[in-house]
This record gives sequence, structure tokens and C-alpha cells, in this order.
Amino acid sequence: MSSKILFSPIRLGKVEVRNRVALAPMGTGYYNPDGTVLDEAIPYVEARAKGGVGLIISQFTAATKFQRFPLMAANDDRLIPSLKRYADAAHRYGAKVFLQIATMGGADPLGSYAPSAIDIPWYSVLPKELTKEQVERVIEEFVQAAVRAKKAGFDGVELHGAYGYLIAEFISAFSNRRRDEYGGDLEGRMRVPVEIVRGIHRECGSDFPVGFKFNAYEEVPGGNDLETAVKIAKIMIDEGVVYLQPATMSTGIAALGLMKYPGVPILYHPRDISIPVAEYIKRHVGDAVPVMAFGGIKDPEFAESILAAGKADIVCLGRQLLADPEWVNKAKEGRRIRPCLRCNVCHYEAVAWVRILACTVNPYLFRESEEPLKPAARRKRVVVVGGGPAGMMAAMVAARRGHEVTLYEKEKELGGLMVPGCRPPFKSDVREFLEYLKAELAESGAEVKLGVEVTPNMVRNISPDALVVAIGAKPVRPEIKGLDK
Repeated sequence: MSSKILFSPIRLGKVEVRNRVALAPMGTGYYNPDGTVLDEAIPYVEARAKGGVGLIISQFTAATKFQRFPLMAANDDRLIPSLKRYADAAHRYGAKVFLQIATMGGADPLGSYAPSAIDIPWYSVLPKELTKEQVERVIEEFVQAAVRAKKAGFDGVELHGAYGYLIAEFISAFSNRRRDEYGGDLEGRMRVPVEIVRGIHRECGSDFPVGFKFNAYEEVPGGNDLETAVKIAKIMIDEGVVYLQPATMSTGIAALGLMKYPGVPILYHPRDISIPVAEYIKRHVGDAVPVMAFGGIKDPEFAESILAAGKADIVCLGRQLLADPEWVNKAKEGRRIRPCLRCNVCHYEAVAWVRILACTVNPYLFRESEEPLKPAARRKRVVVVGGGPAGMMAAMVAARRGHEVTLYEKEKELGGLMVPGCRPPFKSDVREFLEYLKAELAESGAEVKLGVEVTPNMVRNISPDALVVAIGAKPVRPEIKGLDK
């Protein structure tokens, strides 16, 4: 595609980023229990940088020792070598990289601390209220995490003040009921993030870039509204942050799925459902600092339209870059992009179930170091029975490895159960993936025969070297009286 903005560089303070595409910070599960980075995380980062992403923002990285739940961490000097491996992986292919520093606060199920000891539906336990001395320790530990990020070679840090984690809890009047200098009015509630940024600039240099992610809209009583979000943004701009990433998933409401502006919109949501939040902040801060937009951005044309309309300065892609790490390069070259389904398998695996990321459409996620599609040692005659997604993928892969492949489908079109499954208008993501599979199969060199029902005698007559049966399954029907009436 031709783009005037998407592929143009942008400055984040002293750091120049080669384009306007950022890998959104996402929980990946790519860490060891001691907070170090898994070996498999390095090729994961390299693949996104090699694929053309301008800025990589790391996953949630624990900044304090108040954090009990095991995550990637920057709360000890021993972790600097591990963090350096992550930063080096991004730099190896020309991307810039920021470390997202955070702590779970009241959301930590293994040791819950918060600004106030109040019961919130999202929390597993009633949090303990931080003392003033503990708050001061939290601030200093965030500062030292940024120092470690700089020593490890990160280009900057992102302060995570969203999603009901500790910094967000201090900012929101919903979760901060304190009566000391760290609570009360907005100035008091903003004191913790303000002092963290000041401390980072004191220790790392005034030009060390700090980005800020924050809840711009909270659907809870006393939570941030858009007017409050603008005030928050301007306070942090005055403190020298180099970009703003307004978020929308809020304390308490996250687990209920009742967000007006969901931060992780699924296939039932319109694709632009969360963009108005970034647009509102951008309208009120102008060109003071770049504003990032995220949430369901899949198509290069849509990404460009956001930038061209002045709704944001940078687009953050999360799940789409899991589905296809080469998104940027493919968009620039006009190549076909493997589309994200917005099914949220990845989100549920990493966040809800605390497991390694998985992707419905990208089997090489977390296996980036494996050599894809090695040429076959011997060309074989392969028959694939069934033209659903599994059969199409099997035929495509076998053909690309050099085999002689014929796919048979008894219906008049490819897709199997995806065909009726993608008919509802809100299933456009599924329809796009089906069309992607058809196009990839057509280019693979596999022969496709539609309207042919394969029988055992037919297979015996063809006598293939390999047979793949991908005919799907029928649902189990329980024996319930009257079920068919």
C-alpha cells in the first residue's frame, strides 16, 4: 500500500522511531518464575522487529518487590543481563524498545497492596493499604527499575498506569480513598506517577524517554472520565513524558465485560470501538506529545486512516502482530497479511489462564526459532480429504514442501463449517481468514477438486503415498427425550 504517514518516522523525545507502528504491550507468558526472560522470547521479539515494527513495548514488567505474582521483572540488579537480551533482540533488526514498568497492586492474588483497603470485584483478596513509607518505597523501586532498563539498553520506559494496577489505583478516585498527600484531589492522586517520572529523570537523565499508559475512561463510580483523562494527560506532559497511550479497560469492570470502550475488542465489537478515546485525548493535547491508539487495529488502510484523520500519531498492534509478525513489511510491499480473528485465544491463554501465548491462525507463535517448511527429502503423492481449514492448511503446507498434493472436498466450495460460521455480519474476521486460506492454497500449487466425495475404493485406486483425512466431526448429541421435536 502507499502510505504517507504509517511508514514515516516519528520522534519520542530524543528517540527516532522508523515508522508509526508499535507492538502493543501484552502479557505473553515468556518469562521464568524468577523474573528472567524465557529463551523463546528472544526469537519472538526478533521476528516482530525483523517484520518491520518501529517500536516494541515490552510486556508488563514488575518494577517493585511488592509484586508477588511471578512475571517478567526489573526489580533486582541480577535481572539486567536478562533484560539486555530482550533489548538487544529488538535492536538487532532496527526497532526501538521501551520497557513497560508496572506492579499489580491490589490485583496481585499472591500479595495484594493498594492505595486503599477496599473490596473490588476484580480482586481475589482484600488488599492491604500501603503506608506512607511503603508508597515512598514503591516510587523509588519504580525509579530503580527504569535505571536497570537504561543499563540493559532499553531506549526508554513506559509507566503502566492503566487496567487497575497499582498506578491506576492511585490515579482513580474509585480506588484511591486516601486522606494523605497521595490521595484526595487529582493533584494528590497523581503524586505517585509524577514523583516516579521526576525520579526517573533525576537518575537516568532529563532526556531519558518515559511514555505513559493510563486509564482514560473507567466505567465505575468515581472513575476517570474523558475530561479527567485530559487533565491527567496534561499533568504528565508537563512532567516530560514523550507519549501518551490512553487505555479503556478499568478497575473492577474488567472482569465483568461491560466496557463501553473495551481495550481488547473481540469479533463481536466494531473495529473502531476504542479509537474515539485516543481521538479525544489527541484533540485536547494537540501536538504536545504523540498519542497512541490501539484496540482491534488489523488493516493497514484502517491504521493509515486513523493517522490521516489526526486521531492518533502512532498505532499499537497487539494480536495482529501475533497473527503475522511481518505485518509492517507486508503492508509496505502490498503482500497478503494473515488476519487476526480477534477470537482472543491469545488473551485468554496469557492473562486469564496465565499460560504461554497461543494463536488460532499462527502455529509459529512461540516457535519462531524453528525452521518453517523445510523442503521434503522425497517428493510424495499426497491426498487430502476435506476442504475445511485443517484440510486447506495441510494441503498448503505439503505443497509448499514440494509434494504433489490433491485436495478433495465434497461440497462446491472450500471452508467446511467456516462457511456457515462466517455468514453473520459480525463474523467478518472469520470470513477474512477463510479468504486468506483460499488465496494461500491457490498459490501453493496444490490441486483442488470440489464436489467430489472420496470413497475407500477411490483412495485405493489413487494409491497415494500419504492420506490426510480432515473431514471434521459432528457434535455429540445427548440422548434427551424430545430433543428432535
